[in-house]
Amino acid sequence: SVAGAFDELDIGEFERMLKVNVLGSVYPTRAVLAGMKKKKAGRIVFVASQVAQVAIHGYSAYGASKWALRGLAEALQMEVKPFGIYVSVSYPPDTDTPGYKEEMLSKPQITRALSESGDVFSAQRVAHDLVHYSNEGYFGISTGLDGWLLKQLHPGMSPANHLLEVIQQIVFAPLCRLIAVCYVLSWDSLVASEVKKEVESKKKK
Repeated sequence: SVAGAFDELDIGEFERMLKVNVLGSVYPTRAVLAGMKKKKAGRIVFVASQVAQVAIHGYSAYGASKWALRGLAEALQMEVKPFGIYVSVSYPPDTDTPGYKEEMLSKPQITRALSESGDVFSAQRVAHDLVHYSNEGYFGISTGLDGWLLKQLHPGMSPANHLLEVIQQIVFAPLCRLIAVCYVLSWDSLVASEVKKEVESKKKK
């Protein structure tokens, strides 16, 4: 992904993100769906990001493309459920990969500071959770405590494919919202502090 302030990103980056993340998921799904319908079985997993649940400073392009995947997944699940096909959306956190390390080098300072406030997980852990929870029938797949919290905050009208998943969302939503507000206030404070530093730095120049 490429991070940057909304008014500083090349407009082509928005188009590229939509093509890679949205159309890059649409085309292979279209290619296999007919066979799944014929067999009346199958699982489809879209890989989004935690940014598809909480889009932070610097991710207006990447976040928009990942949020779109959830809309695609919800609509598709309603269409294919009568054929015995189940859809999941994985929301990986920051994952220790070569791509992540390269991305950290080019992130704006504000985005980097926000990212560093969370945990980084191994690719093996993220892959394990994706396979395990998709096989269990979960619609939303998360990794880590922050990921679990975000999943309780964003059920909306999402498919109720797994009873335990639904019960957790009903029971824990109020508490998770309270915790989330604390996160947001903390991030707002961090962003304001970083912006102030940038403004003062430019004045000195």
